[in-house]
Amino acid sequence: MSFASKKVKTILQNKDDFDYFSQFLPKKNLVLIRGSGVDTKTFSPKGFKPNSRIKIILAARLLWDKGIGEAIEAIKILKSKGHKADLIIAGKLDPDNPSHIEEKTN
Repeated sequence: MSFASKKVKTILQNKDDFDYFSQFLPKKNLVLIRGSGVDTKTFSPKGFKPNSRIKIILAARLLWDKGIGEAIEAIKILKSKGHKADLIIAGKLDPDNPSHIEEKTN
């Protein structure tokens, strides 16, 4: 997936993230919203084809407090139920935060 594609919109919920990502992505692909939450009248599930791959993208600082562990568990549950699922985590390290996830390299 290319985040620079015309078909991809990146939704951000604060100005700091908007400013950060605008360094790397076209501003026309960035959407700044007023806080967390989803307007279910605007964004409603359309369903998906059986056996299609589910992709979940979590954009957050790499902190356990941001729900990284829960997202990993959710993918495990989906896979245990026979779904094809991918988790894409996009974020930067925050080693000064006590809840940080340690960087590992191969």
